[in-house]
Parts: sequence; C-alpha cells; structure tokens
Amino acid sequence: VLLESTSETPIAAVFLAERTRFAAPGLAGGQAGGLGDIQINERSVDTRKLHVLNHGDRLLLRTPGAGGYGEPQQRTDALRQLDRVAGLTDTSSAA
Repeated sequence: VLLESTSETPIAAVFLAERTRFAAPGLAGGQAGGLGDIQINERSVDTRKLHVLNHGDRLLLRTPGAGGYGEPQQRTDALRQLDRVAGLTDTSSAA
C-alpha cells in the first residue's frame, strides 16, 4: 500500500508491524515467508520508533508473507512454475 501525506501539519506515526526482521517459518519443509517492510520516502524505518510524516511524504506498507507448507520439490513442475510466476518462491533457488 502506498500512501502520501496531504496534511499541512506534521503527523506523528508509530507502526505496530510484525515480521519485519524475521520471516514466518515454513512447515514440513516449506520455505520461510517474505518479510514485511515500512518505508518513508523510499527508506526503510525502524517500526519501534516514533516517526513524523510531513506534507508530501510517501509511506509504503508491505505486509509479510506466510511461510510455505511442504517441500517445493514434491510439487509438480507445472505447479512450481505457477508459484514462480505468482512470486511465491525465490526464483534464484527454485528448481
């Protein structure tokens, strides 16, 4: 989600975000999920601190992904290809 502040006065924000440092683990051989991220003006921020958004600041919220279930190698080639196309797997290590 990409948001832009249109407020003429500064906005104080604290983000209660999970899974920005450690990915959700996979189960039964599944791969770990993706990390979440919060960025202000294209820079990742510490979600445990207070931030001030000024007029025109852009806020990007990326939600984390869940860990996978089961070993990818046990899926058919066609299903693994669908996973890659959907961005559900790390293509650098996918078979």
